[in-house]
Amino acid sequence: MLKIALIVGVSVLFVGYSINAFFKTETASYKIVQVHDRVEIRAYNEMIYASYTPEDSVERSNSFGKVANYIFGNNSTNEKIAMTSPVVIKPNNNYEMAFIMPDQYTISSLPKPSSAEVSIYSVPSSIKAAIQYSGFSNPEKEAQYKQKLIAVLEQNNIAYQKDFQMFVHSLWMMLTLDKTLLLMLF
Repeated sequence: MLKIALIVGVSVLFVGYSINAFFKTETASYKIVQVHDRVEIRAYNEMIYASYTPEDSVERSNSFGKVANYIFGNNSTNEKIAMTSPVVIKPNNNYEMAFIMPDQYTISSLPKPSSAEVSIYSVPSSIKAAIQYSGFSNPEKEAQYKQKLIAVLEQNNIAYQKDFQMFVHSLWMMLTLDKTLLLMLF
């Protein structure tokens, strides 16, 4: 019995280490410009996205796999690209999912996706308002945090665009996702 427990324990440690090493991520960098209550005003540098936009709600479950397939090497040079954090989800664009490409890449230096469903594009530097929350997400919870974010912006006379997106951290766990809801400011 002790032998089995030891084998299981070592296996769990190995799997945990492997997952941690494989999903060692680069994080989108930003500077905090201001803080109002729980809302941060952040300045993001230009970013490059590898993205997939599902055609309908049925295809949403395939979004992560479509973009992950590209970074795992299903591209013109079979190059594995570092996993990045956060993963971007755009609810107002049919739940488009995007990975932020590591800083060493430019649009021209990235390998071309093997799938026409994956697009690569540049996102200009921007100022965004951010509020964080954890746990499972659904449209009601997203709407609740969006309203909290908007209320703080309006209380502080900060103009914003109506479109929002989520930055999802710790996606591999799929249990306790840390999310940042962002609104682009004018």
